[in-house]
Amino acid sequence: MKIVFRADASTIVGTGHVVRCMALAVAARAAGWHVEFVCRAHPGHMAQLIQAEGFAVHLLPAPLEAATAAAGDSYAAWLGVSQQRDAIETAEALQYSAADWLVVDHYALDAQWESTLLGLVPRLLVIDDLANRPHLCCVLIDQSLDLSGAARYAGLVPPACMQLLGPHFALLRPQFAAMRSQSLARRDADQRLERVLLFMGGSDPHNETARALQGLSQATRVMQHIDVVVGQGYPYLDDLRRQAQACRVPLQVHSQTPRMAELMTQADLAVTSGGGVSWEKCTLGLPSLVTIVGDNQSLIAHELAATGAQFLLGRAEAISVDDYTHALNRLDSGLLAAMSAKARGICDGQGTQRVLDQLMKDSG
Repeated sequence: MKIVFRADASTIVGTGHVVRCMALAVAARAAGWHVEFVCRAHPGHMAQLIQAEGFAVHLLPAPLEAATAAAGDSYAAWLGVSQQRDAIETAEALQYSAADWLVVDHYALDAQWESTLLGLVPRLLVIDDLANRPHLCCVLIDQSLDLSGAARYAGLVPPACMQLLGPHFALLRPQFAAMRSQSLARRDADQRLERVLLFMGGSDPHNETARALQGLSQATRVMQHIDVVVGQGYPYLDDLRRQAQACRVPLQVHSQTPRMAELMTQADLAVTSGGGVSWEKCTLGLPSLVTIVGDNQSLIAHELAATGAQFLLGRAEAISVDDYTHALNRLDSGLLAAMSAKARGICDGQGTQRVLDQLMKDSG
């Protein structure tokens, strides 16, 4: 069996789409499948990291004009070219060998793009969490905690489309499920707050990392250590390292680390953006303070806050450095324990295998 992923990473798009595709890719390879990626050469693309994992990458040409932070959540701009152009170039990348599955994870692609590729692949899987455009897929994954369920995609997918909905199908790397028992046992034994993990997304173009770190470092609470994680597309790394040197709390900066599950297990609290990291935190029962840095994160962030699994600070543009400080100072062991208990019941980290099992079943 052969599975091909069409997903992009960039300084504007972030890394989440590629990261969750990589989780499924690793599981597929372990099951004996051949895996390839098709990615566009945006600034901050992850082709080298994908190749370092042993996967072939077809790198589509860079767009003539790169998307800018001003594009915000105008998702069409994230593609860099027209859907028709992208479909043609993807088809050219696929023509050398037939794929059994094409997996598409891109907010700028919809049925217009998919109609061009349907003649080349027998099965199309779409990963989405916006529910704002039509698709022609036979399987759709939406990891959101949306209680409306399949009604959310009514009229947007074919009637026969298999919908794999909710955190039960969250695409996570295997190390999160592997460390779940250890992480939960640690929290049940001790709810002190001494070690914090800070992660504002793989690219963080507006540098929310710096503001959050400033807020954490001026808190009156005594902390033993802060781990700051950024992705390879983070453009302010040198500034962050200088800020880290001046921080009064012992601090380590991690760039594109493969140790995220380990760092989360060691942490007493996470301070993060919304998005895919949410399911990693839930799997490990990690309490968190959350900032929304993009419209696509809003649904998940509010859903999880409503369950009590995390504390939502608000949108990045509406909160201050002091908001981080005050939120950290207010936390106590009771609040940490309550968030951990709610979070761990939402996601168990086994979603990737559940999705692969469904694809193997559908492949006959």
